[in-house]
Amino acid sequence: MKRKIFRVIASVLSTALLLCMAGCNTASEDAVSVQSVSMITGMGSVGLADRYAGLVVAGSTEEIQVDQSMTISEIHVEVGQDVVAGELLFTYDNEALMLTIEQLKLEIEGLKNSVETYKQQVKDLETERNRVPDSQKFQYTLEIQTLEATIRETEYNIGIKEKELAHQEAMSGETQVKAGITGRVIAINEDGGYDNYGNPLPFMTIMETGNLRIKGTINEMNRDDLVAGMPVIIRSRTDSSVTWDGYVDYVDWENPIQDDSYYYGYTDEMTSASKYPFYIVLTSYDELFMGQHVYIEPGETGEEKQDGVWLPSYFISDIETSPWVWAANSRDKLEKRSLTLGEYDPMTDTYYIESGLEAEDYIAFPDETLEEGMPVSKYDEDMFATDGGGDMGGDIAVGYGVAVGG
Repeated sequence: MKRKIFRVIASVLSTALLLCMAGCNTASEDAVSVQSVSMITGMGSVGLADRYAGLVVAGSTEEIQVDQSMTISEIHVEVGQDVVAGELLFTYDNEALMLTIEQLKLEIEGLKNSVETYKQQVKDLETERNRVPDSQKFQYTLEIQTLEATIRETEYNIGIKEKELAHQEAMSGETQVKAGITGRVIAINEDGGYDNYGNPLPFMTIMETGNLRIKGTINEMNRDDLVAGMPVIIRSRTDSSVTWDGYVDYVDWENPIQDDSYYYGYTDEMTSASKYPFYIVLTSYDELFMGQHVYIEPGETGEEKQDGVWLPSYFISDIETSPWVWAANSRDKLEKRSLTLGEYDPMTDTYYIESGLEAEDYIAFPDETLEEGMPVSKYDEDMFATDGGGDMGGDIAVGYGVAVGG
């Protein structure tokens, strides 16, 4: 089922890209748009490889909020200081806390006394109502109902105060706040403040040191391709032979990042898509550094594919009998190119091409209207590359907007 869904998505995306390519080549309206194999397979800046852009970040951060009902008496650390898990960060003023507890107890006692007084007044009014003529009973009934409503409201307030008292009493034995992780204090906001989104800033933030992880971003269209625990390969952008092992820690589905970029030059409610951050735990991170840009690929280094062309199956016709693709020949005409297929990778739905196709060749997406001899219009990598780094502006790392990264 997943393979069928992948085929459908790829077909739609490829068709959309080919339409865009056709729009960029108005001089040859009847030509068939073809794309280089290197780009389709991820060997160029745009392709359909199962690869995501990633960024090396700190292992985790701890954000500590202040209990607004308490007063801080002393801060024991400063910004830039390294701390270990369990180290004292700051203490609350216990004297102020005890005064708050005593005040709450007095307020609760006063409210309970008021309830008893109201209840006695109700009894007195009920006795008097039984003695007066019927014409006067209604007035007594109104007064009784008013008192009963006041009793219910007061009892509700007592409940709130009692919960607050229980909280304060629990806090009275926890006046010391300690670090939950080993790391570095990167922020202390004694004066409060808000972030760029209007959210209150945490009082103190600690960034974990000694551990690194990888942060990537996944698109809605391939949100099912990553699951917790899946092994991945982290590959250097500058030297593809340098790799690290890791696994998917989690995908943060609760905090989508709205993608305000556009697909193929336009955007609307149907084309804009949410992106979701995901995190990779590394089994080793020698020579990695904070802020380094990398690639994330499903799999393990011991299971890496052999070098060469791995072509998505939906470009190949008659796979089970005599496989072939629509390819551009030396005269820029369309032809049926026979292939010799090797190993199949079910994870990415790709075949290893043993012969018949090279990375520099150009092929077309299969279509019933195609015929041999039709002229072709070649799609070049720089039509969409906007940052010179092969990341299409930094958002879409590889694959027609399928694989996205941070």
